Amino acid sequence: ASDLSTARDELASANARLAELEDVETREEAMKAQLEATKAQLEALHASQDSASSTLASDLSTARDELASANARLAELEDVETREEAMKAQLEATKAQLEALHASQDSASSTLASDLSTA
Repeated sequence: ASDLSTARDELASANARLAELEDVETREEAMKAQLEATKAQLEALHASQDSASSTLASDLSTARDELASANARLAELEDVETREEAMKAQLEATKAQLEALHASQDSASSTLASDLSTA
């Protein structure tokens, strides 16, 4: 009877330990599933970051191209502005020459008219 009681106690202890280990096994399976889900999220995040980095690099390249184009256009317009200033100066000089020519013609006409009236 004592052996039977001891055997029952050992069986109860073994069953309790078995239940604990089965709980551990269940938690392990849950942790594995959680780990897999976390790995999938991490992979998705990496893919998203790679995509964002690629998009950012593309946007940066486009912005640099647009800036280079704008700078080239700015240089062209500055050249136009410089030529315009030179043309304005040339126009002013030509107007001054024209006015001097008109004044000279007026003086010559006046002298000619005076000479004709005296003759």
